[in-house]
Amino acid sequence: GLPERYVQQGDPYVTQVEESAAAFREAAGLAEPVRLGYQSRLGPLRWVGPQVEEVVNELASRGTRALVVVPLTFLCEHLETRYDLDLSLRSHAWTRGILDYQRLPAPGARPELIKGLAALVRAAR
Repeated sequence: GLPERYVQQGDPYVTQVEESAAAFREAAGLAEPVRLGYQSRLGPLRWVGPQVEEVVNELASRGTRALVVVPLTFLCEHLETRYDLDLSLRSHAWTRGILDYQRLPAPGARPELIKGLAALVRAAR
């Protein structure tokens, strides 16, 4: 996530995340809607939402018992995937009754990703 004021000032982050989620849903052939949740809220500023915990609460209240989390905006594994998603959010989901909790790995430095990024850079020249 990021502070709402950045979005109000024209930062394209939220739009880009929504477009990426839609592209992921289409590529994965998912029939169910993808729910976006944001994390990384720090300090007193108002941040974009909903927060991932709020999404988990909503899904659990609707009877969801299995959840796959996709760290859509993270290129590599780090504190926010390993701790925030794998430990903290998983624990939060379990306390709400979502016992089948999975997280897809971040892409990392897979050759296909690097080739794709290189192609995008070349095309932008």
